[in-house]
Amino acid sequence: MASTMPEIATDAPPYLRIYKDGRVERLMGTDNVPPSLDPKTNVEFKDVLYSPENTTFSPTYHDYLNTIAAEAKVIAILVDYRRAPEHPVSIAYDDSWTALTWIASHSEGT
Repeated sequence: MASTMPEIATDAPPYLRIYKDGRVERLMGTDNVPPSLDPKTNVEFKDVLYSPENTTFSPTYHDYLNTIAAEAKVIAILVDYRRAPEHPVSIAYDDSWTALTWIASHSEGT
């Protein structure tokens, strides 16, 4: 009788598991933070969709970025870029550049 369990190609706990069929299972770092007002820093967090593939933000960096933005009194940008191994490493640079050019095209200053 054939096994119905997918075969694992690479097991890298606690981060991810790659199956022989090409599917990637992320074991951590998949939680998302919804748009909200951070009561500790009074920083408003917005989710701006510039690409259908990049829509969520990690709580790993959320508190840290809010603290920096509040202390420096600046607007901080967090890009949720596509990650390896599902995508080639260079895609993160492409996504970051796309986000930067999108931000620049929507700025009112020079």
